[in-house]
Amino acid sequence: MWYVVAILVLVGIGFGMFSPPNANIIMGSVSRRDSGLASATTGTARQIGQSMSISMTSLIIHHYMGRNELTRETSEIFLPAMQTGFLIFAAICLVGCYTSASKLLYGGHREEWRHQSVRTTARPDGDEADKDGDDLTDTGENDPAR
Repeated sequence: MWYVVAILVLVGIGFGMFSPPNANIIMGSVSRRDSGLASATTGTARQIGQSMSISMTSLIIHHYMGRNELTRETSEIFLPAMQTGFLIFAAICLVGCYTSASKLLYGGHREEWRHQSVRTTARPDGDEADKDGDDLTDTGENDPAR
């Protein structure tokens, strides 16, 4: 029982270390007006990913075991099925880690590229606003160096 608890704690720590920075990158790359849509899309993608992983696991186990029940005698068939599943999901995980790391390392912050890519218009008070109406004036509030 303690083994299962330890594994679940490890999975929870891993998810906690991955999910907030990834969500920050996603939500930081859209305007405030589109943040609800981005959040819903992120949640939907997460649910689809979970459903597909369960489906793939079932497919792999069925491929190896067929319609046999899991017993002591069929456990020798079940273990290679799980090993194959872990290898496939580890490869998928590495692709996801690479994608997330590249976004973190090579820029994922909206404000860095948004100033260069969005056409701005001058407001009567002299500040700039993009076509969404978001204020592009850099106040330095979020700059950790200030």
